[in-house]
Amino acid sequence: MKRKALLVLLGTLLVVTLVVTACAEPTPAPPEEEVPAPAEAEFHWRFQCAYPDADLDYQITTKGMAALIEKISEGRIKVDTYPAGALVAPEEIFSAVIDGTIEMGMDMTGAVGEMVPTDYCTGLHGSAETLEEYYDLCYRTGLMDIFREDFREHGIYLLCITLGGPDLLRATFRLDGWDAIKGKKGWANPAYIGVIEELEGVSVDVPGYDMYSAMKLGTIEWHGWSVAELETLGWKEVTKSMVLDPPMKIASNNVYVNLEAWEALGPELQEKVDWAVIHGAVDWGLEYRDWNYEAIAASKEYGVEFIKFSAADKAKFIELCVKDWDRIAAISPRNAECVELAREWLRKIGRL
Repeated sequence: MKRKALLVLLGTLLVVTLVVTACAEPTPAPPEEEVPAPAEAEFHWRFQCAYPDADLDYQITTKGMAALIEKISEGRIKVDTYPAGALVAPEEIFSAVIDGTIEMGMDMTGAVGEMVPTDYCTGLHGSAETLEEYYDLCYRTGLMDIFREDFREHGIYLLCITLGGPDLLRATFRLDGWDAIKGKKGWANPAYIGVIEELEGVSVDVPGYDMYSAMKLGTIEWHGWSVAELETLGWKEVTKSMVLDPPMKIASNNVYVNLEAWEALGPELQEKVDWAVIHGAVDWGLEYRDWNYEAIAASKEYGVEFIKFSAADKAKFIELCVKDWDRIAAISPRNAECVELAREWLRKIGRL
């Protein structure tokens, strides 16, 4: 009897236990902690141009490139722009980018050839005559790869070479042939100083590229530059004549980026920026060309005479350029390679 009572009691306890267990709320698992995605790095670059605020290279190219870089990077790269002298003197831009005083700079091709020899080849005089030709020469022949190698050795990433139209001589006198330049002081891009000296012109420095003051004061009587500044910087006021043909070269600029700042972007962002600015150079160049046309029209109305040299003077210029290329090629093995690539390109288009 006692055994039967014990079995009933145990059965009752088992049923109660099962019911309680079944009705009890399950113990919830502890919530998983959300791990935030790592924030993408952001970058702040200071970008100084070698030209004043009113210059188109600042208004069109410098500002346009800064806006494009911010857009293509989806705001990760903030670029503040500065005209000539705002942070460093124009002639100090290259060294300032190297040492990181600024992250980005723009100055004319040929300006740093003494330090980076292939810079004498970035705007090779007597070669390309139009924006389209110049783009083809720089970006479709392998030249840009050689330039970048040379600049990299100096702590610079050469981001791109811009397009500004023909580099034309203008003077305070009637410049109607090479004989007219003999013995007269002026400013020439370093790339073609050798040709000017062969023509017995005298090349001098102009601090800050202030051609207006230099021409007005008589410090120089001629200089080479792109066309639009006749109007945008008022240079038509100190110019009597301009040589439309032959162009000395295509006016262009190197855009430098501090190598450490460039490497910090990483491959994906580098590729985006690289692609965007090289293709953007075409649009900025075309916009610049429209301004060049307007400047010519306004300067003609003002009284500036536009001159085309004789066939003999044009042939003499090309002959001297080809001779000067040999001098440039002898400076370094990379220069020799650049000059040969340029010659091959000129033969391909039937110019040599």
